[in-house]
Amino acid sequence: MNEKINALVKRLKKGKTRYFDEFYDLTKKAVYFTVFKILGTAAESNDVMQDVYVSFLNRLDDIDENGAYAYLVASAKNKALNALRQKKRLLALDETRDFADLKQEIPDDMPLLKHAKKILSEKEWELLELCVVFGYKRVEAAKLLGAPVSTVNWQYNNILKKLGKSFKEVYDVRD
Repeated sequence: MNEKINALVKRLKKGKTRYFDEFYDLTKKAVYFTVFKILGTAAESNDVMQDVYVSFLNRLDDIDENGAYAYLVASAKNKALNALRQKKRLLALDETRDFADLKQEIPDDMPLLKHAKKILSEKEWELLELCVVFGYKRVEAAKLLGAPVSTVNWQYNNILKKLGKSFKEVYDVRD
């Protein structure tokens, strides 16, 4: 089969586009299942598959005909992974937008949280809200905020120090 694919690629390189259908028929299952295994839906897989073949044809002159099949499958895998990353970024972005739209009032029985919202910067509050109110782990919060985990950990620890100093003030604790 690889010899047949290699021969078809040679013909395609010579501009004989009528051989594309045969090339497509020989390779479509491997490309589709490579993409589908990563994305999990037929619609997304078909979209990425189309991108794979368009990209393949655009780069046809740069591709070694003896490695065309491997190139095609590797390209399918890479494009599927890129589509998955993009999808995750969009979902994370939507999720943070949803949180921003909540604008809930903090209940009266949570005075430290109310105080935190007053004294923290908007970025600090957003991180505290993600971790404390919405229950995200700092690693997840880092992904949502698009920041390194080490930075989020450092910021979170600084927020806790700020709030620790305010604790006595909020709860009227005397030494």
